[in-house]
Amino acid sequence: MLGLAGLCLLVVTVAWPSGAWAHGGVAATTPAAGARLADAPARVRIEFTTPIRSGALVLSDASGKHWSRGEARVEGVLLERAAGAGLADGDYQARWSAVTDDGTPLDGVLRFRIGVVPDDGNPFDDVITAHGIIQLRNAAIVGVGLLTLVTAAALAGTYPRPRR
Repeated sequence: MLGLAGLCLLVVTVAWPSGAWAHGGVAATTPAAGARLADAPARVRIEFTTPIRSGALVLSDASGKHWSRGEARVEGVLLERAAGAGLADGDYQARWSAVTDDGTPLDGVLRFRIGVVPDDGNPFDDVITAHGIIQLRNAAIVGVGLLTLVTAAALAGTYPRPRR
C-alpha cells in the first residue's frame, strides 16, 4: 500500500506539467524585454519556440502613437517589423500576436526604453520574463501539492480508522 504521503507524491508527480504538453512560446526578443537602449532599434523581432504561420506587430510610444514601418514579416519562427525613423527617448511597447503552425494563438507586449527616462516607480511596469513565469507556475504547483498533503494529513488525523 502506498500510504497517504506516497499517494500525494504520486498525484503531484503525475500532474506536474512537462515540456511535451506545452504549445509554442517566445524564445527571445530583440530588443530584450525591459531593455534600456541607448539608441532606437531598427526593427523589433519576436522569436518563437515553434514555427508560426501568421502574426502582427505594432510598435507604439507611451502616448499611443504608432512607430511601426512597413508590414510585419513572418518567417519560420520569426515575427519582425521595422521601426519608424525618429524614435525619441521614452517608453515603447510592441504589441504582438501570432498563430503557431498547430493553431495555437499567442499574444503579448514587449516593453523597452530608449535613452534616459526616469523611473516612475510603478511596480506594474516591471517585466516578467518567460523564465519568471515558469518559476511562478512551478511554485504554484508545489504550493498546491503541499496544501493537498497538509489537508490530507489533517483529515487523516480527524477521522480515526475503524477497529477490526
